[in-house]
Amino acid sequence: NANTNVSRAANQAHTAVIGLTRHLVGLAAAYISVNTAISLAQRSIENTRALIQLSAATGTSIEQLSALKVAAEASGVSFSELTQVITTFGNRMADAVINPTNETAQALRALGVSIQDIDGNIRSFADILPELADRFASYEDGINKTILANQIFGEGIGFRLLPLLNRGRNGIEQLITTARRYGLVISNEAIEKTSRFQQASSYLSNALEAIARELTILASERLQPVIDKIL
Repeated sequence: NANTNVSRAANQAHTAVIGLTRHLVGLAAAYISVNTAISLAQRSIENTRALIQLSAATGTSIEQLSALKVAAEASGVSFSELTQVITTFGNRMADAVINPTNETAQALRALGVSIQDIDGNIRSFADILPELADRFASYEDGINKTILANQIFGEGIGFRLLPLLNRGRNGIEQLITTARRYGLVISNEAIEKTSRFQQASSYLSNALEAIARELTILASERLQPVIDKIL
């Protein structure tokens, strides 16, 4: 009888585990799918937040920055490297105007690129980039090109921008056009939608945590009676 009871309990445990496993697999698959989608969305939100901060710091529109981000990354230049260049670019140009004999000013003169527009305003990175790209694209690769890039954009970081600069104006514009075609350039409307989605995803993340807790409780409730019988 004892053996029979143990055998019956084992069979019940086996059946219960199979049923619970199927139930949990379905719930877990849904959880993973939704959680993956939220993770991707949160990464998009973080990227958008970084663009907003960079736009506020530089005065360059989010749309322009997002287009440059795509072009840079397609050229092997990371967004963090691009951000480092853009955030220091304005100060470097201002210093070059104040001190026209410094290395940045001399490098730009050597390339025939003006720091200021016709009204005397210092040109932004987005405005000056196409012209600089054409100049760099026409230069032969080598140490002199690397030195020029470092003199203009900063020692230790300027040369990292060369893969983007070597594309020239047309190459960069083609990348941006492709990015727009596939909806990779962020508009002001998209920024507003992202902000609303950030709130919704926060609520959903909390809901998923509640589901995970319920899964744990369900597993415990289903398995405990079976374990008690075996023991």
